[in-house]
Amino acid sequence: MDFGIEFGREVTRLFPGGVEITADYQHPQEALDATASLLQGDAPALFEAAFLHHGVLIRADILKRSEADPGAWELIEVKSASNGESGRKAKLKKHISDMAIQLYVLEGAGIPVRSASLAWVNSNYERMGDLDWSQLVVFEDHTEAVRARAAEVGDELSEFLAISSSSQDDGSEVHFSPSVKVRTPNNARTRTLGQSPACNPCPRKN
Repeated sequence: MDFGIEFGREVTRLFPGGVEITADYQHPQEALDATASLLQGDAPALFEAAFLHHGVLIRADILKRSEADPGAWELIEVKSASNGESGRKAKLKKHISDMAIQLYVLEGAGIPVRSASLAWVNSNYERMGDLDWSQLVVFEDHTEAVRARAAEVGDELSEFLAISSSSQDDGSEVHFSPSVKVRTPNNARTRTLGQSPACNPCPRKN
C-alpha cells in the first residue's frame, strides 16, 4: 500500500467513532448531502467531509468536534511528509494555504472552526519494535497562520474565477491540492484551484 494512503488511514484511526464520507470526487452532491446529514448527528469526527462556498468545493481530511467548544470544529489536514527542518518552510507555506482555503469555505458555509492543525510525520520518532502510530503522527497547531492566510483568500478566489470565466476552456487544469476544487462560473468543468491566480494554467501534477 502507498505510504500516503496508509498514513491517512492510520491517522483517522486515532479518532475512534469518526465517520467517513465515502462518496468520491465524481459524486460531489452525494458527499455534500452525506456531510450535511452527519453534521446533525453526534459523530466525534468526520473524515473527507464536503463543503461548498463561493464556487469552491473542499473535502476536509478530518473535522473533529471541539471538546473545549462543542459547537465548534477542529480542522486537521493530514500530510504524509516529515515535519523535519529539511524543506519545512516551503511545505508549511503550501499546507497553510491549502488549510486557509478550507477554512474560508468552512466558515463561509456556516461551520464554526476553532483551530486548524497539521497531522504529519514526526521526524523525531524512533521506532522501537512495532510501529507506534500514536507516536509517529505529530499534530501541529497552525491556526494563527491559517487565519491570516484565509483573510486573503476571498479576493484571490474572485480574481481566479474572473480569469476562468473569461478564458477559453481548453481542458488544462489549475492545481492547488487534491482536497480543493473550484467550479468555473459557466459550470463547464470542475477545476482544482491553483496556488496563485497567476498560475493559469499550471503543469499537471503527477
